[in-house]
Amino acid sequence: MGHHRTIPGEITEDPIPIQIEIDFAKLPPLTHRGRLQFIDTERPANTQAILLNVNRTPRFKPIASRRVVAGEIVRFLVSSTDSDQDNVTLTFDGLSETDAMFDETTGLFSWQTRELGHFVLIFRATNDFESGAESELAVEIEVVED
Repeated sequence: MGHHRTIPGEITEDPIPIQIEIDFAKLPPLTHRGRLQFIDTERPANTQAILLNVNRTPRFKPIASRRVVAGEIVRFLVSSTDSDQDNVTLTFDGLSETDAMFDETTGLFSWQTRELGHFVLIFRATNDFESGAESELAVEIEVVED
């Protein structure tokens, strides 16, 4: 019966499973590439590097639900930040009513309410880095009788 010894620094045939966690939130702004290196301290020429593309999703500032009387104007500012400092485009899915306006540049939303009901307004923030990352904000509005 033979014995197998592993000498320090020797590369064995069996792969060794490892788990690596990277907290991308701690990367500095404008960092879209992460570099992970596996360094062979005995033979530095054998060092392996893996490049990781990082594109963090824009985040919305939360907006509270509202209860308004029909006929009132609902106004609020939609804003988002992108920790990579990428350019962010804001969009709004719209309402069946034509009295809602959304300025995609300033983020100002304004809606002259008319019909009663429960409405969920959906806003999207998309950054323009490579394929882009998108997040969604749902704002609930309850329109009631006075």
